[in-house]
Amino acid sequence: MWDDVNRHLMGFSAGAERSGFSREIRLFYRRHKLTSQITILFTVFLLGVALFFTQKLRIRHGATEQALEHTESALISAEQERDRAKQSLDRYLKEKEYAAVLLDKHSADTIDSTVLLVDEIILNESLGLVVVQKAMEGLDKKLATNPPASDRTWGLKAYLLFITQRFAEAETIYRIRVGSQSELRPMIPEFAPLVRNDGLLPPKDFIRLMRKLTDIAGNNRTLLVEKMVIYDSLKRKKISEKIHILEEVLKLANPQWRKPVFAFDRARKHLKIGGQGLKTLYRPKVPLNNQDKIALSILRVLHLRSLDLNTSQLRDLHQLRGLQLHVLDLSDMPAKDLAPLGSMKSLKVLKIRRGQYGQTQLELLPEWVTVKVVGQGKN
Repeated sequence: MWDDVNRHLMGFSAGAERSGFSREIRLFYRRHKLTSQITILFTVFLLGVALFFTQKLRIRHGATEQALEHTESALISAEQERDRAKQSLDRYLKEKEYAAVLLDKHSADTIDSTVLLVDEIILNESLGLVVVQKAMEGLDKKLATNPPASDRTWGLKAYLLFITQRFAEAETIYRIRVGSQSELRPMIPEFAPLVRNDGLLPPKDFIRLMRKLTDIAGNNRTLLVEKMVIYDSLKRKKISEKIHILEEVLKLANPQWRKPVFAFDRARKHLKIGGQGLKTLYRPKVPLNNQDKIALSILRVLHLRSLDLNTSQLRDLHQLRGLQLHVLDLSDMPAKDLAPLGSMKSLKVLKIRRGQYGQTQLELLPEWVTVKVVGQGKN
């Protein structure tokens, strides 16, 4: 008992208490009150400092991560800009190369209209309007020489003016030299006054001109139709007008086309086309088995990424030549030969119905093409 009293007086717990941990802590605090308070304050201070710096580090870490994300995004954007710049440079160099071939290395007297207009405007329409302008400048330079240029040069100038719908200027050239284009000149008084301020005919009048060119007897001017459609599509701004013109040109090429389906999704660059009597995707009057000259699908002016074909009479997939498709749906097509798709390097997905093609035909496809079976009904 005496020992317990002494322990109590000294600030310790008595043996009879059987005190717990919390009791011992409180007694220890009483015995060393000042030291304990200093220790607690110092500990709180250290915890506060640690918390402060931890928060600072967290904020700095978050800022660093954000900066890294911004840097990564900037690098990606820079790479994309670099790619776009490279594409622009490649395009410029290609345009410069074509212009040099057209204007510097060959005289206008010897430039064949096929080289000038088919190769540079039709086969390489992605070059834009620069080639057309440079060709016009080259012809003007040649026509200004002394002695005067040949009749062929005058004819090329009038032909190019007609293609670019500068009919009044073409009439000025025809007054000097008509040449082999006598059937075009009578159309000028009818269409020249209709040209709008943007230098183009209204869609209905442009289509009417295409119909007249298609119906010319004894002289096939359908290649001129394609040249004019390509140039018009490069310059015309309204996509609705382009779609309307293209559909009407295809109707000229497919006079038996009934219940036409021609639905274009601008956002997806997707076209669904079909109907009874749709036999060709070329310009009018191009043989379906055209082997002598390279014919390209007139649909290429839409820069399609996805195409859904639904016609029982278009069987030759060579007619997709010139398209840069990513997705092609043939599930409603009777075409049996997939070999023409082997040269379509852009194609990624081919949609077919179950049992439509055998393994032999499917092996003709490039290895990068994914075949998607959609069954009897599309899903």
